[in-house]
Amino acid sequence: MFNVLFRPVRLRSPYALVRVWVPLLVVSLLLSPSVSALHPAASVHAVIDCTLQTDVPPVECAALLALYRATDGPGWVDNAGWAQHSAVCTWYGVMCADGVVRGLFLAENQLRGSIPPEVGQLAHLERLLLYKNALSGPIPPELGTLANLQELDLYGNQLDGGIPSAFGNLTNLHVLALSSNRLAGNIPSELGSLANLQSLDLSSNALAGNIPPELGSLANLRRLRLHTNALYGSIPPELGRLVNLEGLWLYDNQLSGGIPPE
Repeated sequence: MFNVLFRPVRLRSPYALVRVWVPLLVVSLLLSPSVSALHPAASVHAVIDCTLQTDVPPVECAALLALYRATDGPGWVDNAGWAQHSAVCTWYGVMCADGVVRGLFLAENQLRGSIPPEVGQLAHLERLLLYKNALSGPIPPELGTLANLQELDLYGNQLDGGIPSAFGNLTNLHVLALSSNRLAGNIPSELGSLANLQSLDLSSNALAGNIPPELGSLANLRRLRLHTNALYGSIPPELGRLVNLEGLWLYDNQLSGGIPPE
């Protein structure tokens, strides 16, 4: 703290008062510490200690913070609560039950950057909705460890690379939506292991190769969207085993041969 001394001044007019006090005000503003210097938390989010919060296991709290940092959390449309206080289950888009994270709903929220592999540590996650953001980079194969996942929706981003074959481990999955990205490579045959899958949407990517005949094992499948890719070869007759199928979209590919009678 600085002390500024002024000699007493005899004022001869009201205007002299103004000439004295304006310099005093300027000096006071220059020497006063700013609010942000005294209280850094007022301008930036604090980082909580996940070992001190009690809402969810520390590893799940750390996974959420990794997502926040990797996807420009301060720039989200809504980041209420994130990294600001330890009540993790009150953070925007986080749904908890029985002391664990069950759902993550951050669609249309201006997430930018890559999905961090730490998301795979949300072991109890049932729904992961990150659609219509600006996510880029590959889909981390660690998402294939989310054994309780029922809905994975990543459509409408800028994700590239291939579809992880580890997704074949998501046997409780009902909905897999990866459309309108920049995914390339083959459709993994391992997706044929998703016995509970009801909707598979891989449309509007750059996927190539043959349609895996293993998809004919998806007995509960109702909607299959593979259109607007670079798939080639014949339509596998195994798709005729999809007795619950209500919609099949294969247009805008390079498929050849006839339509299987099955």
